[in-house]
Amino acid sequence: MSEANLILTALALLLIKHAVADFLLQTAYQRETKGIYGALGGLTHSAMHILLTAPVLLLFPGLSPSRLAVILAAEFVLHYHLDWLKDQAVKRNG
Repeated sequence: MSEANLILTALALLLIKHAVADFLLQTAYQRETKGIYGALGGLTHSAMHILLTAPVLLLFPGLSPSRLAVILAAEFVLHYHLDWLKDQAVKRNG
């Protein structure tokens, strides 16, 4: 597979992964508590995202375990805080 095809395939899989994690697997508890900082719902939702991202990133040959860990940790932190911020914005602005 060419590098361009690999990247496009990974992007498509990551979009599908995101839809699955946000719409099919997200529980009502996770949705309802993402706006409470530190609540288990937001943490487990973000953890689900990185668990589903890991297999996609394994498509990239040569990606070291330490780099994979850094990418997944960054996704966890960013996803958690973006969801929390979105919930805060919705609560403040309707």
